[in-house]
Amino acid sequence: REVLMKVREGLEEGLPARSMGLTNEEEKSIRSMGLLTLKPVIYAFNVDEVDFTMNRSEALEQITGYMRQIQYCDLGKDQCVLVSAKLESELAELSLVERGEYLRDLGVEFDDIELCHCTLPLLIKDQLGLSLVYTGPGVPAER
Repeated sequence: REVLMKVREGLEEGLPARSMGLTNEEEKSIRSMGLLTLKPVIYAFNVDEVDFTMNRSEALEQITGYMRQIQYCDLGKDQCVLVSAKLESELAELSLVERGEYLRDLGVEFDDIELCHCTLPLLIKDQLGLSLVYTGPGVPAER
């Protein structure tokens, strides 16, 4: 009951539950409530194709600075991902060969970049502590 009152007061003040300094035991006791504000956050930063491909390290440094400015961001738990929705949209319309050519024209090798449709699901899986299981016809049982 004490934990519930603590969380209620914090929520009424506009604080997310994850920033209330709850102990692991307190978090476990209210986890079944399914509070969204108790869950970690993944921030997706959409940038243009130049920042995504050529200025990637500079963009990631800027993002870290932005995350420090977010009021309730916990750099220990919350994560971020760099995306270029425009670039990924354009790449989705191309064949694998055309994608490679397009990226080479931008000065990037296909294997050198992490596309959101590949990295975001894995980031979510890791953030939520989920496992990845391959099933279906033709998938070996040991995989």
